Order: sequence, then structure tokens, then C-alpha cells
Amino acid sequence: MTPDDLCYTHNMDEERRYWAEWAQALQRWNLEGLIGFFLRAVGPLGLILAQAVYIGQPIFSTGTGESWQAAARLLEDRSARDDFLELLQEARR
Repeated sequence: MTPDDLCYTHNMDEERRYWAEWAQALQRWNLEGLIGFFLRAVGPLGLILAQAVYIGQPIFSTGTGESWQAAARLLEDRSARDDFLELLQEARR
């Protein structure tokens, strides 16, 4: 494991702090099913969508830059999407 791997792991842990907040908001708005479907269906397009989030980040007026970065990384990383989907399913129960 390289120092870069450790840094990436640390960043992912920091970004996961937003996940519970997102799951609660999606549940409150009854959107967890729709977002879950979207995250399962996005597949390889996640990389392209993540780039759109990175590019559009200055345009978005809500949230912190860190939360948008976390959302983009979630779209990029298949295993992170799967983990977030599990969190959404747990929130539904």
C-alpha cells in the first residue's frame, strides 16, 4: 500500500460522513428509491456524470464544495455506490 492509497482511503472516509445526511434527506423527500435506481443504472456513465459535477460545482449554490466533491467521487467509484446503496436500503427499513 502506498501513501497515496492511504490518502485516498482517508478522503473516502471523510466523504462518507455526508452519506447519512444524504440518505436522511432522500428518505424525507421519498427519493431513496429513485436515487437507488439511478445509482444502480448509472454503470460506466458514473465517470462522465462525476466530471459534470466537478465542472458544474461552481454553478451549484447549495451545499459545500466538499459535499459536491463527495458526490462526484461517489459517482466515480462503483464500490462506493454499492456501499451507499446498502446505506439507503438500511434507511428504508
